[in-house]
Amino acid sequence: EVTVKSGYARNFLVPNKKALYATLENRKYFEERKTDIKSQNDKLIKDAKEKLKKISGQEVTLIRAASDSGQLFGSVSTKDIVNSMAEKNISILKNEIDLNKSIKNLTYENVTVNLHPEVSCEIILNVARSSEEAATQKKLGKAITSNSENEDNKNEGIKTDASEEPSKQNEMLTDEKINVKTN
Repeated sequence: EVTVKSGYARNFLVPNKKALYATLENRKYFEERKTDIKSQNDKLIKDAKEKLKKISGQEVTLIRAASDSGQLFGSVSTKDIVNSMAEKNISILKNEIDLNKSIKNLTYENVTVNLHPEVSCEIILNVARSSEEAATQKKLGKAITSNSENEDNKNEGIKTDASEEPSKQNEMLTDEKINVKTN
């Protein structure tokens, strides 16, 4: 039994069948239906837990066109995630995905899926320019926002002339300038 303002009850709760007035007759009706409501809720929780086993830890990889800085030409919505999961024969609803923000950049992050108010899990959302980049993002555990970062990871550990100490390069340049001026 809950007390609310009369207008809220009269205009919203009662017409939408979310509540009943606390009359003697309605209390008896509620007591009769209480076990049915609980058993129905337990069934929904059980179904959600079964779905949780399929969904938990899944990775959704979406390939999108993006600029060099990692900004998408468009955005990723809950509908895109639902369609990707449907391709894997996993059915979830758009309103079950908790996407707190619109995704407009390349990303590798966890997204919460609320299957029931008491049951939720996380899936991994991987938005990349290509499948190779998606694999790299998965390995690194973070988004690659520019092509230069991708090249840096490939060339890691290889020392080139450009990686020499800048002071030595400057010394060489100044020596060359001196030689040019004296000639």
